Amino acid sequence: MQKIGTYLFLILAMTSILACGKDKIEEETWEVPDEPRIIVESARMVTGITDENGLPLDGLTAAFNDTIRLVDKGDYFQFKGTQLNKRGEILRLTDKEGRQYHFTQRPIENDVAYFQQVIIRNKPTLVLKSHNPLELSLTNETQIEIAPNQYRKSVQSYSGDVIVEYFTYDVKRENHRAALPGGVTGIDKTGKRALLKMITAFSINCKTPNAENLEFTSATLSSSHLNQDNALFYYNDKIGNWEFVDNEIATLNSAVLSKPGHYCIAKPVPYVQINGILLLGGNPAPNQKVTLSYSDSGQTIFTTNSGKWEALVPAGEELSYTYDLPCFAGSKTIGPSTADILLPTDSPSETTQSTRFTGRLLNCLGQKIDNGFLQVEGNDFYKTIYLEGGSIDFVLPHCQSDKITVRAYDADTGESGSQIEWKPGFDNQMYNVFACAKMSDPYFEIHNNEGSVIYTQLLQTKMQDRIQLQAKNSNSGNNALTLVFPASQPGSQPNGSINLSWYDSSFAGKGISVNCDNSINCGFENFDITHLSELQDGWIRAHFRARMWSKILNTLEAGYVEVEGSFQIKRAF
Repeated sequence: MQKIGTYLFLILAMTSILACGKDKIEEETWEVPDEPRIIVESARMVTGITDENGLPLDGLTAAFNDTIRLVDKGDYFQFKGTQLNKRGEILRLTDKEGRQYHFTQRPIENDVAYFQQVIIRNKPTLVLKSHNPLELSLTNETQIEIAPNQYRKSVQSYSGDVIVEYFTYDVKRENHRAALPGGVTGIDKTGKRALLKMITAFSINCKTPNAENLEFTSATLSSSHLNQDNALFYYNDKIGNWEFVDNEIATLNSAVLSKPGHYCIAKPVPYVQINGILLLGGNPAPNQKVTLSYSDSGQTIFTTNSGKWEALVPAGEELSYTYDLPCFAGSKTIGPSTADILLPTDSPSETTQSTRFTGRLLNCLGQKIDNGFLQVEGNDFYKTIYLEGGSIDFVLPHCQSDKITVRAYDADTGESGSQIEWKPGFDNQMYNVFACAKMSDPYFEIHNNEGSVIYTQLLQTKMQDRIQLQAKNSNSGNNALTLVFPASQPGSQPNGSINLSWYDSSFAGKGISVNCDNSINCGFENFDITHLSELQDGWIRAHFRARMWSKILNTLEAGYVEVEGSFQIKRAF
């Protein structure tokens, strides 16, 4: 792993910024205590990246907490960070053209936090000669002017064609807010941190025809939004902060822009932290959208894997929050508070249906996946849930979906499994879900405390009211396992109707022998057929757990052993 350079000049830069010029605007001030860095020992950050049209992007390089990785086209990617700043860590992205994007993300201790960020790909551009003036109208209220011959490349004056790329963010739109760097806080005129209630935001960048970055000596910003309540802030990408821009002429609804980049006009106000938790049926509902609204502004955040959510909101102001859940409408109002807000647990009853997913996320070897995703889709929802350690246990709300499909993805290998259809229901035990392309074919996975094996050479035969399934050892070609089970209807099957014979001399390096081909009690604790397609080319899927009399071949040991397995076969005989 590469290391990202630490910005050792932070203190010097901040000192210089805060010391420059005298402010001429009479603004309301308040006491905000200096905030020492709050350390989060460990947290997982899961990010979805799309363009402004909601389409996934590829070819990105992501850097976070001293880790760098390539981000392929897909829904989400994840980083695990340590010693994180609770008030925000910077995710840095670089696209294939070398353009950089910064996003501030707040970690939650020992939890998985979700973020949805947007990269604006199609920004307006114009071309002018460096000796011509630039008059750029961002909105009806806000304009930028650059006098002739105000450009430089590195430290040298520049003469020639100038390509100006700009964009005005509508801060009331969710996808535009998700595209802005810097989060919702910044450093005010006193050097204190404050919440920024943004009125408008924009970016402006200049390049040569060869895509070389250009600086401008100065530019004049004119905006009716600049007044005694609202100030201009610049996003400092070196330290990942919005910073107050001190201007001598700001009293005239104008300001001087000394460099290209991102700017916002905002009212800085004191803030408090709000904390909530969302449970459905007593279980956490991860990656659910929460919309916060307050005095013509707002935020969008998402619940963690434990159902938690938190945000910084204006102190002393009434606000409301809404869960964006299928078949759920309505918001809750919170009265003004000058102290942090801890909400009671929310368990919305208006949601008509929810499904709890439990089971294991496995790779091609039948081992639990350390870092994986489960993509879940219904008629009215689509969610990606991060799973650590291979354990599946979460709840998703939905309306009247008649089917739910899931697909597993291994974040470490990039391999994904086939899409599997499940019926909705609150207790949806999926048992094993494979992030493995070859497991889209028939397979039989079986394991005990000694090891596991996956057989892929299978033969099924219809036997009156039961099915005989045979599995061969891929190395020897010998028949290793025979299972006989009823398949007239899905659900739990009686122990007395199931028989298993298992002889594999290579299993776990010790070999195993289970001989129960005709007994009426082989020791099955459960045998659940989860899928029983009535179509000739459909799937039969099942899971079982048993306590069986077994022999270890090369040590000549015998006794009762816990055995667990699952399989899928085509309904073809």
